[in-house]
Amino acid sequence: MSVGDDKKRDEIRRMIAKGKRVLDSARNMFADGDFEGACSRAYYAVFHLMQAALFERDMVFSKHSGVTGTFFKEFVKSGTFPREYAKIIKRLQENREVGDYSYHKEIPKEVAKEDVIDAETVVNAITDYLVRRGF
Repeated sequence: MSVGDDKKRDEIRRMIAKGKRVLDSARNMFADGDFEGACSRAYYAVFHLMQAALFERDMVFSKHSGVTGTFFKEFVKSGTFPREYAKIIKRLQENREVGDYSYHKEIPKEVAKEDVIDAETVVNAITDYLVRRGF
């Protein structure tokens, strides 16, 4: 194995770890009643794992739209992950935007709970995929 492979493996492992820490943060915020914060963190947990999966294929993007669009194309349309994940990720992103930027909408507890649960599902699935690939 080359030095470059070791660096890539280390970077992907850091991305996975960050995603899992952010998911823990989402759970904690939910437990504390910060539903907007929980939705934001749920989205970012998934976002970090999508970045890790794309990085495994040597793809790096500077915008959220690049990450999500390419993830959908490379991993959802191809059948690596269920089509349902595209809907989940879009919903997580929309709720993150409400939670982070809206002064007129609030995220209900039930929506935040669903976001955290779905984020955990997606994070675990992408993590399992990367672990099977040696990361």
